[in-house]
Amino acid sequence: MSSGDAQPRPSCGVILQNKMAAYFCPHCKIHATFKSQGPEKVNWENQLHQIWRCNNCFGVVYVRVRTEPDDLEFYPSLRSEARDEYPPEVRDNFGEALRSLNGNNPKAAVVMTRSALQAAMRQQDAKGKTLKAEIDSLADSHAIPPAIKDWAHELRDGGNLVAHPEPDKTVETQDAEELIALAESLFEYLYVVPKELERRRQRLAPQEEPPPSE
Repeated sequence: MSSGDAQPRPSCGVILQNKMAAYFCPHCKIHATFKSQGPEKVNWENQLHQIWRCNNCFGVVYVRVRTEPDDLEFYPSLRSEARDEYPPEVRDNFGEALRSLNGNNPKAAVVMTRSALQAAMRQQDAKGKTLKAEIDSLADSHAIPPAIKDWAHELRDGGNLVAHPEPDKTVETQDAEELIALAESLFEYLYVVPKELERRRQRLAPQEEPPPSE
C-alpha cells in the first residue's frame, strides 16, 4: 500500500539527499526519524531500495523509493482502509479504527472497533436493545457459532472499558491491536468467507453455451 494515505511525509528527493527522514513508524506508531542502513540498490526502473532503522524504537523497515512519480512505500505497511467485502457502515467504522491505531490513539481505535461490531450485528438483523443482547440473539438463532459469540463479547467488553473506565485498568496499544485482530476474524467469517465461496461457485459453474448461429 502506498504510504501517501497514511501521514504527511517529506519528498523523496529530500530522502535521497539526506538519507534521513521523519515519518510514521509502523512499529512504535509515532512520527520518528529514520536512518538509512547499508548500501542502496537502484534497479532498472530507477527505484531506490533501502533498509531504514527507526531512531526511536530501532525497528527496521524496507523502503522502496521512486522519484518520478514521487512515491514511497514501506514494509511493513500501515493499513488505513477496511476490506471491500464489508458492508459500508462496518467498513467505514472499521477503517476509522485502523486510522486511529495508526495515529497512536488506542482508545479511539477500540471505540470505533466496537462501533463496527455493532454495525455488523445490526446488519445481520440482530434483535435487542443493547449490543450484548444483539450478540446473544445472533448466537441463539445460530447465525454465529459460539466461538464468534465469545469474540464479539470480548470486543464489546473492550469498548465498554473505554466508555466506562476503571481506576486500575487502562487501554493500551496492544489492547487495540488485539481487539482489531478479533474483529477482523469475526468480519472474515461474516463477510469475506461467504463472498469467496460465492466467487468460487461462480467460477466452477458450467458456462452456458451461446446459441448456434443461423
